[in-house]
Amino acid sequence: MLFSSAVLVAGETEPQKVGKALESHKLTLANAIQTAQAASKGKAVEARAWLKGNELMVTVRCSANEKCMEVPIDVKTGKAGKAVAAVDAKAHGATHELVKLMDTNKIELVKAIETAQASTKGIAVMARTRAEKQGALAFDVQCVAADKAYDVIVDGKTGKVTKTRELVGNAGEHHAAPTHHDGTKKDAPKKP
Repeated sequence: MLFSSAVLVAGETEPQKVGKALESHKLTLANAIQTAQAASKGKAVEARAWLKGNELMVTVRCSANEKCMEVPIDVKTGKAGKAVAAVDAKAHGATHELVKLMDTNKIELVKAIETAQASTKGIAVMARTRAEKQGALAFDVQCVAADKAYDVIVDGKTGKVTKTRELVGNAGEHHAAPTHHDGTKKDAPKKP
């Protein structure tokens, strides 16, 4: 069993712990995606890193030849493991449609991750592609910078950041103060 050598500090959010674990393994989601795409001969629509106990896990969802697969990445070597075909037909169809949209939008997941990381000066721990209205794409990228976690939205046509918001509390909780694309804060949501 593989255990992360990152120091996990009490009170850190899950994204912060994952970011430290990725850094300790000298692994990035962008590198994991490139490895998975080469192994699957497909395009990535989602990548994520998470901790299973103290073990760092990284998987990339790719679509190749109309097949949807999950490609695990060995965090010690950075190499792709055995791809597992997605059995969920709905997820498979959605993944294939996202790849078609990527072809028309010209921005791919790796570029969105690089843009989000540059915007936050952090490391991506999760990234996914989603369809917008009228054939547009957006990329949701969760980044960790210093002691903060952010959700960053990157436009699929322009490749520019359209929204950034700080994550507060546990992973998945978005009690966040959104920011405009220029980095200025909007009013923070009122707590009940």
